[in-house]
Amino acid sequence: SCDDMDSVRLQYRRIQELESYIDEKSGGPGKGWFRIVRDPFEARRVVNEGKLAVVLGIETSEIFGCGGSELLPRCSREQIVAGLDEIERMGVASFFPIHKFDNALGGVRFDSGAFGAAINAANFKQTGHFWQIETCQGEGEDNPQDTHVDVIDAGLFAFMPKGVLPVYPPPPHCNALGLTPLGEFTVEQMIDRGLMIEVDHMSLKTATRTLELAEARGFSGVLSSHSWMSPELRSRVYALGGFIEPITTSPESFIEEWRQLRAAADPRYRFGIGFGADANGFHAQPPARGADQSNAVSYPFKSLDGRVTFERQVSGQRVYDVNRDGVAHYGLYPDWMEQLRLLAGEPIAEDLMSGAEAYLQTWERAVGVPGSSCLAAPKRLSRSGFGPLRLGGSPQQTLLAVGQPRRRAGSAFLWCSSQQKARGAREAGVAAAFDGSGEIAFIATTAAGKKKPKGAKKLGRGIYVVRKGPGGDRVWGYRKGKLQFRAVAVPQLAKKAGRLRASFRAAGLR
Repeated sequence: SCDDMDSVRLQYRRIQELESYIDEKSGGPGKGWFRIVRDPFEARRVVNEGKLAVVLGIETSEIFGCGGSELLPRCSREQIVAGLDEIERMGVASFFPIHKFDNALGGVRFDSGAFGAAINAANFKQTGHFWQIETCQGEGEDNPQDTHVDVIDAGLFAFMPKGVLPVYPPPPHCNALGLTPLGEFTVEQMIDRGLMIEVDHMSLKTATRTLELAEARGFSGVLSSHSWMSPELRSRVYALGGFIEPITTSPESFIEEWRQLRAAADPRYRFGIGFGADANGFHAQPPARGADQSNAVSYPFKSLDGRVTFERQVSGQRVYDVNRDGVAHYGLYPDWMEQLRLLAGEPIAEDLMSGAEAYLQTWERAVGVPGSSCLAAPKRLSRSGFGPLRLGGSPQQTLLAVGQPRRRAGSAFLWCSSQQKARGAREAGVAAAFDGSGEIAFIATTAAGKKKPKGAKKLGRGIYVVRKGPGGDRVWGYRKGKLQFRAVAVPQLAKKAGRLRASFRAAGLR
């Protein structure tokens, strides 16, 4: 079908069939390693099972049939709402409002060169107009466009519509079209629903307005997934808590973009990167660098986390070597990442390994989890916890109620807790540790509090407990005579001092 949404529906059916096929080969429904996930909480459960969490997104030029232009749109608000309802039922996490052409939602960021001229011709066919280009004012651009003479020289004249070809002003070139009223409606709906917004392929004007809407709502769910956004906007995406990853290119080029992203990052949020392969036939994958390089990949090599050993990949009788073949297929991405590590060292390896966590934290904020902040120092711990932090709470309930922790250590969440003392401020901590069933079994704080009551029972060296019956038991931990922490724990945990001290250490509090 020429209808983009028909293609989306077909691909959705196909990826479900793939999941079912892998399940069948793995012992039955739900047992396969390939799991389609619908939210960040399900994604974490799948990852913790050692399986692959597959997140669905859509990149297409006429989402919901919204082709045409602002003046002659081929969709309505009702059509957009129905489309959003449909993709939410599919479990889609993000999509591109704009892709290769201007549409009823906004203007596109141009391709350049001969390929750009061909896309411009297709833009005329899809919208009834060529790209409307103006000289950029200020920082950023949408990529320069060649003159029609260059188009003729490139052999693309036959693909251009008959009549007068466009004449453009001097570069830098920007699309005069920004986010349309229908586009603004779509972005606002995405924010309301917690659907992450892909800003790659948006014109500078469209992306800027989209970021303004996200900033007004404090919405973190903004993605740039394969280097098709004006670099001048990176710091604004990071200031929202969004996620950016470079497109796959030569190691040298990828490393340069990674360094730029690191410089633009906001320290309030976890930093990490992935890589956008964009393997749709248009983008070339990283080329061979040559086996004679001093930093060529030496086989075998270890994965970035050191857990897997990679030999040269073999398909049939063909043996692949990234030094000689470049990234000839998906199986050579580990080899390419080893090239990155050899050239840029452990920092880029660490940031690649942090990419999934940074993405999941962006997704959590998009669906309503408050960002990380220091909790008010609890004046007292009840037998069930304090404030919204409660024994028995699940990770999802806790995140939505309390917000993202400063650190996630094993099976524990750790938040800072600031309090004022006579001689200045100090930062203390609050932690929640989860048991094997995924419920909070231990809540502790190092924020100063009242000493143990007279009725507290000594359980072991430095550990005192007040039994509270159903709910939880209150705990005080001392070290060298000084109050080290206060806690509340489920009764099963509060029976032995060693288990309580182990829970305190596991929680990452000091």
